[in-house]
Amino acid sequence: MRYLCTATTAFGLALGLAACDSGDILPTPIESEATRSAMVTATFHDVEAWPQTYSLVLAAYDSDASTTPIATTAISRPSADGASTMVYFKAIPTRATRVAISLMDGGESQRDFWSAQLPDGADEIALATGPVRLASLSALRALVFNKCTSCHGAGTATARLDLSAGNERAALIDQAAITSGEADCKRVVAGNAQASYLYRILADPTAASNGEGRFSHLAMLNPADLATMVKAWINSGAQDN
Repeated sequence: MRYLCTATTAFGLALGLAACDSGDILPTPIESEATRSAMVTATFHDVEAWPQTYSLVLAAYDSDASTTPIATTAISRPSADGASTMVYFKAIPTRATRVAISLMDGGESQRDFWSAQLPDGADEIALATGPVRLASLSALRALVFNKCTSCHGAGTATARLDLSAGNERAALIDQAAITSGEADCKRVVAGNAQASYLYRILADPTAASNGEGRFSHLAMLNPADLATMVKAWINSGAQDN
């Protein structure tokens, strides 16, 4: 279990935890702005999908609809899948209404993996996330499969592949990869990404039917973090989650 912070506070001392670098990476509050703090205990699963190009942060927002945080602090990769990580979020502007574990590209959230409303009044807040899955089907639907449906949707289904929402697993798991040129090749073999043609065409530029230019599957899923997310989802059993 790890603890991230920047300054020893009464809140930190009460928990018997040491101070360290916060990793704040996005806008810090206005100097005169009132702030408060939060201790968030997060439990991450599918750590194999931890981003390398995107960043995973604890972010504060001033509205439910906003994708631009007003303050953030970095989250370090846990030591193991299912391990709990304690993140100390200092100097949250009091105008913030919620905090979230957000996948960031620059200054914009691409997806929130967990979110919670901030209670009114409290200066020091303790929150627990419960299980945070980085490679769930719902995450892949939002970040990956929705990009595919212009060619692989209900109305087009190129290569007889329909990745419309709700149809992904039926279209992928144990289904023949008809463009692979390989006998008995499956689109997805649950639990084995290396044997799954879906992952191979997202990660291997030499794979058959990968396409070129704007039709390249690798170019469509940039950065490679997204292909890694697909790999982790398959290796964890390609579950409906």
